[in-house]
Amino acid sequence: MSSCEVTGLNEEQQKRWPLTHKSLSIGKQETLKENAKSIETINLGKTNTKDVHSLFKHLNKLITRILPNAQLELIDSSLAFVVPDGEFGVSLSIDGDDIKRTSRRICGLLKDRDMENVHTSGAGNRRRITFRDCRSGLNVNMGINDPITKHEYDLLKSYSECDQRFTQLLNAVTEWSIRRDINNRISGFGNDTWQSLVIQYLQTLDSPVLPNLQSGESRETLEISGRVFDITKSEPSTLAGNDDSLESLFCGFIGWLNSFEWDSSVISIRNGEPIERDAKGWQAQEPTPLKALLDSKNRNATSGNHRMAIESAFDQTHDIVNTLDARFWFDLIENLTRAVQ
Repeated sequence: MSSCEVTGLNEEQQKRWPLTHKSLSIGKQETLKENAKSIETINLGKTNTKDVHSLFKHLNKLITRILPNAQLELIDSSLAFVVPDGEFGVSLSIDGDDIKRTSRRICGLLKDRDMENVHTSGAGNRRRITFRDCRSGLNVNMGINDPITKHEYDLLKSYSECDQRFTQLLNAVTEWSIRRDINNRISGFGNDTWQSLVIQYLQTLDSPVLPNLQSGESRETLEISGRVFDITKSEPSTLAGNDDSLESLFCGFIGWLNSFEWDSSVISIRNGEPIERDAKGWQAQEPTPLKALLDSKNRNATSGNHRMAIESAFDQTHDIVNTLDARFWFDLIENLTRAVQ
């Protein structure tokens, strides 16, 4: 099978990512055309709280069966953002010295109950498990001994109270990303990534839709396992001057993301605008997604750290994307390029 002399992609890969291959071949990306009709119509879904509560009760029963003293709490502020196949948050409090081992035990339990895409992350006593319930189609973001999970959803809720178009746009983007198969926390962008991207876009418009709710001189901190986190969040406020329709904002978001300067900038909703990589100290590491894809020794086709860097809202040391599956990167660029044509 012959490969492209410029990109190195074989015929099968060129067929899967034709627009991305073209962009790499000529050394540029397409730019957004001012034609809203070129963007596919998004059918906004409604929050199905009945399914959420049913799944929560099921999870509570499963977990307390093996961990009788565990306390599972549904994060109510997450419910406003549950579109079909979307995600909701739960907080799990457990005791014990080996939380890592306990989290693995919970992961095993979830897999035995046919949960999909079970993934655990974190360090020390703070862990996070994400997974998908194949029956309801819902995704779950479970923070273990991690109060930050609740603060993240509370921040989202506050932004939704600033302008209803935020929730509408976020739900539209979430559905679009799920439909295009570019919403996967394990391989690339999960719901938390798309949330940060939408907030940053709405913060940085010429006439912003959202303010920066984490600014101000007065700060509130929270200590967890010896680490201090800045959880400052001001009261929601409405900005005047932007009356763009949801359709216009959606088209604008796709164009903004398609042309975002990842090589020089880091997404930071805490800062209210992107931060220069040099100032942040997060330089994109090798390999690039293209090199990772073509490297036969890189079995998982994983790119280097910070290729598409997004700072956590409450942990400035954490890049919520960090590494990318090269195939996810190609799928993302392919879909963005297709959307703006």
